[in-house]
Amino acid sequence: MHIVKINFAQAKNFKSAEELIHKWQLLDLPRAITKLGAQITLVQFSDRELEFSKDNIRIFCVPAPSYIPRSLLHRVPILNILLRVRGLSPDVIHIEGLHFPFHTYWMRTLFPYTPLCVQDHANKMPVNFFRSRFYQFVYKRVDGVLFTSRELADIFFERGYFPKGLSIFEVLEGTTTFTPAEDQRSRNALKQPRFVVVGDLIKTKDPLTVLSAFGAVLKKLPEATLDFYFRRDFMRSEVEELLDAHPSLRKRVRLMGGIEHENLEEVFRNTDYFISGSTREGGAYSLIEALACGVTPVVTDIPVHRTILKNGLVGKLYPIGDHTELASKIIEAHSDVSPDIRCINRRHFEEHLAIDVTAQRLLDIYTSVQTIRTSGG
Repeated sequence: MHIVKINFAQAKNFKSAEELIHKWQLLDLPRAITKLGAQITLVQFSDRELEFSKDNIRIFCVPAPSYIPRSLLHRVPILNILLRVRGLSPDVIHIEGLHFPFHTYWMRTLFPYTPLCVQDHANKMPVNFFRSRFYQFVYKRVDGVLFTSRELADIFFERGYFPKGLSIFEVLEGTTTFTPAEDQRSRNALKQPRFVVVGDLIKTKDPLTVLSAFGAVLKKLPEATLDFYFRRDFMRSEVEELLDAHPSLRKRVRLMGGIEHENLEEVFRNTDYFISGSTREGGAYSLIEALACGVTPVVTDIPVHRTILKNGLVGKLYPIGDHTELASKIIEAHSDVSPDIRCINRRHFEEHLAIDVTAQRLLDIYTSVQTIRTSGG
């Protein structure tokens, strides 16, 4: 089976092929898929022409013709990519992102008989009658859509973006190669647990709920620490105001700002609890990475988190915006901690979230969409 994965999000300003691979994490899952016996080729929309191979995977970076205005790149067919894919003779086409309906339409037009699936990447669709009708027209012609959680597809059906009967498949957007420290025994100190948040200081990440809960936790665990890692800080002033109003909280909370992705592994290896206030997630990569390192999560009860934690098989879930319940769940998790908790969390990752597990799931999906296309949907 030859799978061609297409990413219409433009990669630009990279200095080398290696930098592109590293920054976009292009090869982690494709490597695992090839080990299962499939062939995979990546076609990446880019700001330059580039072709190279790595680990038996071909990668084509394809630019748009210079005469296409940037404002139209999402709407007109990028002939360079269409011709490139046609020359690859794919058995399955996998498009990254739901928000490229025009490109998806042209890909289906060029390949009317080739199984075609599209993967969600936290794509939020506004309520728009005409836009929804166009999406429905396009998605009647695809063979399946991939979501981290099936529940995320519900709103697309409710708002008329998806036709009834469209096949929905549940699979992670991506996973991680992070590993725990060599000593996986619990690092939890009874009095000095370490907490971490990896998420921007924005409303949808709800840092104020997290801070309010942590303030309550400090009454029982006064030596606990909480580190925030973030890039966007639109709520910085509100966060600072809350910290200033509570000196004990200010003393135990650190606003760390941005961090290079590869350095997160060491952060998680030395963290006991991963906290999230997110009201919405598409892939929840940081949660997956934390579990890979053995960290115990206490996160919002939203579809993606439920899917990743298998409805609380590990970690704790709490209602969105409920700082009292979040504090309670943190104390509960800390009270229940066992010396092998990091091993338990890592084992959950290996059984449900690891690269080889996700690669097999993708291969099963590709087989399913072939069957759907062959049977006429």
